[in-house]
Amino acid sequence: MKRSVEKLTAVPRESVSIELAVQDFLAAQLRKGSAPRTIEQIEHYLGSKPVAGWKPLLLWTRDNQIHDVSQLDHDALARYLQETQSLVPTGTYYRLSVMVKRLLKYLVSEDHISELPIKFEMRKPRRKQIDVFTPDEMRKLAAVVAKENPRDYAIFHILLDTGLRANELCSLRCQDFHWDREEVLVRAETAKTRTERTLHLGSSLGPLIKYRRLREPYGVNDIGFFFLSFWSTPVVSGTMGHIARRNLPTHKIAFRKAPLTSKGLYHLVHKWGQLAGIKEARCSPHTFRHFFAVQFLRNGGNVMELQRALGHKNLEQTSEYVSYAQTDMKKARKFSPGWDYLPGRGQKLEPHS
Repeated sequence: MKRSVEKLTAVPRESVSIELAVQDFLAAQLRKGSAPRTIEQIEHYLGSKPVAGWKPLLLWTRDNQIHDVSQLDHDALARYLQETQSLVPTGTYYRLSVMVKRLLKYLVSEDHISELPIKFEMRKPRRKQIDVFTPDEMRKLAAVVAKENPRDYAIFHILLDTGLRANELCSLRCQDFHWDREEVLVRAETAKTRTERTLHLGSSLGPLIKYRRLREPYGVNDIGFFFLSFWSTPVVSGTMGHIARRNLPTHKIAFRKAPLTSKGLYHLVHKWGQLAGIKEARCSPHTFRHFFAVQFLRNGGNVMELQRALGHKNLEQTSEYVSYAQTDMKKARKFSPGWDYLPGRGQKLEPHS
């Protein structure tokens, strides 16, 4: 005898405020171990801090007297998305939509709402062409950084040698370096993909050891972070309008008991670009990552090895560098062996007997 089974329907809990829902969603992402960048995006797109030209979700709902999750119906969300879409670039709108959809899915999983109140039709924006330094631009950068302090010189070379992301570099700790094996460990909790990987240190090993010796006498090893801020760092002004340079001798560098931040690293690399007079390529830590990837392939590196070095989840991400690296294949035609068998150039092919 078959037993009849009633279909159980989830009954939404008592409605909660949107502010509390966003806080709970953020806390859930932190418990899950989401990347710092994801946490920043949640706060940016769903929070209450004003943004130039448009409003994040929580700020918009407050201004429109929408306070409870139950009020986030189809009409309210459609109005918010339509208003915001007209104010922001395509990429910003896509990321905003992703965050709103994640929040709503979380509310469904917590039984605060029974289903998604709106259907999302999101088209991922087309990727821009990869911004890469030319070898000549990199030589100019190298000449500039060679005149800076040992810490900056070590940062320059590890970016060039490994293709580390900015956050991965700034999160490196002293114990992540295995000097005897000439390797550095990117821990899972600091990697964007939450996957641990080990990178070999090549040209950066010497500059890194020199910087390590420099920082040891300052009693800052208890901080743990390898790359530190220091008071005498020459920096670009906040307005990016001019360069404030202070070329102090190595022995006068005073380290702060604080790690170098991703923002500090960005300003540092931007300063190098200004000093080197680079205007074509966007001078940022991620452009170093692009340069590393493209030159790795052009120098004969394997695409699978590159995927592991960059910490990509899938080969599709890495394949973008393959297509870019092949854009200069026209230059390689001079190496074609066919030139050796044209009349008057090298040995001719003998006819088959």
